[in-house]
Amino acid sequence: MNEQLLQMAMILVSVALIGATLLQARGQGFRAYQGTSLTPTRRGLEKLLFQLTIGLAVLFVLLAALNLAAAS
Repeated sequence: MNEQLLQMAMILVSVALIGATLLQARGQGFRAYQGTSLTPTRRGLEKLLFQLTIGLAVLFVLLAALNLAAAS
């Protein structure tokens, strides 16, 4: 795989991961005012965003490993 293409993919995934993380942090403050549930559950868009963040993190680690393997 072309090293430049791999690096560009890693940059795009990292920006998306930062965005997803910031959106989750913004949602946490709003959830504090919604109800009195002691065990909050993720539903709908919040659950999708959480799963997307996990997927992006796994993809980022895989791209980093591929980038390391391509460099050596």
